[in-house]
Amino acid sequence: MNTASETVSANAAGSANAGSANAAGSANAAGSAFACIPDMILEKSAVVMTLSDILKSFDPEKFDAAKTKYRKPSYQRGIDKPIEWNISVVNSIIEGKAIGGVVVSKWNESAPGSKPGKIVNKEFFNIEDGGTRLNACKKFYDGNFACKYGKIDDVRERFEGYKVAVELLERSYSCEDDEEYFAELCNNFSLLQDGTPLTASDKYAAHAKDEKHSFTGSPIVNYTIEMCKSSPFKELFGHELVGPREKNRKNLAAAISIVSGAMWGAEFANSQFGLHIKNINKELTFEDKTKFGVVIGCIARVIKTVEDTRPKWKGEHFGKYFNNTAKFVGSMIADIWSVDDINQDFKTAFVARWSCLIVTWRDKIYKKDMNAAKDWIEQVVYTGLDAADKRNILGVNLVAKSEKVQTWFANQ
Repeated sequence: MNTASETVSANAAGSANAGSANAAGSANAAGSAFACIPDMILEKSAVVMTLSDILKSFDPEKFDAAKTKYRKPSYQRGIDKPIEWNISVVNSIIEGKAIGGVVVSKWNESAPGSKPGKIVNKEFFNIEDGGTRLNACKKFYDGNFACKYGKIDDVRERFEGYKVAVELLERSYSCEDDEEYFAELCNNFSLLQDGTPLTASDKYAAHAKDEKHSFTGSPIVNYTIEMCKSSPFKELFGHELVGPREKNRKNLAAAISIVSGAMWGAEFANSQFGLHIKNINKELTFEDKTKFGVVIGCIARVIKTVEDTRPKWKGEHFGKYFNNTAKFVGSMIADIWSVDDINQDFKTAFVARWSCLIVTWRDKIYKKDMNAAKDWIEQVVYTGLDAADKRNILGVNLVAKSEKVQTWFANQ
């Protein structure tokens, strides 16, 4: 027979064992929620260099066409800061202040040697982060402007000897080829936020095809760039000059919002990069492209009807009404995606209501009263919607606006 103390001890031991088992179960459950640690594609180390080490062989203007030791990759931005900003960076250097570190990636390329038939292996580095600051330094180094303390010849020793913290990225032992290495550097670039924050277009541009490095890129980014080069898409939406390079990437996010929205619905009719990550590497199917064609075809008929009903007048920025999903295109996409069967009856009704809405709205602009046009669509068409639905372009907002347009037109 157990004594009372033995019973208590036994119960305590049982509770402890149960607690241990529960704790272990919880740990296992928690452990199963974590992803497996992947093989590293990039390996990082840190070095210290002087500005002179970098600037004496740095060509920021030619990007991939540069032959210098330090270059900019194709997905980098060509940000041209005001002269005051450039001077401020140089002033900080002369005063010994910190301007932030630099991230570079290591590459090798084969080039003809000095003797016929001889090939030599050359090492070069791409600037992954810190390019805007180095641009400012390069301009000062080349004598393009003076800082608070004079020109480059007045401060050369102090300026060239300034030490820069450099994070060096190299391919790890598990990285097999240039494409895998380049793709990981593109992903890494889209996460860097030092200095001027990356725009959505910058992040999309980092996923564009790069033939030099055999990088296939993102199907939706590549398809959007392809559409912007072809008729009638570029004429309809005004995105003729859109691509991954620094000078024509500005409207890439807006163009992607139209293409991905038409292809996959109102949930993707926006330019927010974070909301498109799950589709960034998705292969485009025949059905995806077919749906895109049908949706864009419906919207094209609306735009044509609007222009025929009231031709563009001198000075009107007609194309700006349709070059993003904020004003009308996103809500039209939501309208089309609300039905399963996009038959001829639906297309006829769709064109009738949206052309009527946009023509009525334009009539008010034609009378030189932008405020009246804005007040009319918000107070008459979108009556009852809250401020978020009127202003935002997430899927739920676009659906809410498209439903209000249908109600408004039914009461005409």
